[in-house]
Amino acid sequence: MNFIKHNLAKLALWFLKNTKYCDEKTKNMILSEAVAHLFNTIKAEDILKENSDGTLRFENKTLPPEFRKDLKEQAKLLPNLLLWKVLMKDIEYQLNKKMFLEPLITQDVMWGKLLTYLKDIINTRVEKLKK
Repeated sequence: MNFIKHNLAKLALWFLKNTKYCDEKTKNMILSEAVAHLFNTIKAEDILKENSDGTLRFENKTLPPEFRKDLKEQAKLLPNLLLWKVLMKDIEYQLNKKMFLEPLITQDVMWGKLLTYLKDIINTRVEKLKK
């Protein structure tokens, strides 16, 4: 079955690239949708959110009330774990190395900044969960 899906997707993409019946904007929209399905992209419903009634929702499922307390305790514990400290220090070193010591092209600096932003997102989420 996967073989058929794979070949069907390849055929559809070939047709889309070679068609004269839609503009570039439409092609890009269709390709973006196809890539989203191929790579199982994360949607807003998949991340942790608070519902209007105060319950938490994750991966489009409402979590039991005790999960809020568990997440808070884990968020308080996480920054103190040696593994967490080791990983964060390694990430910082790798980012700095890529951006300042070994940049080969301008995009290396850009990727380093994007990954620094990712680290910031993780730290911000942990801090919010502590509260």
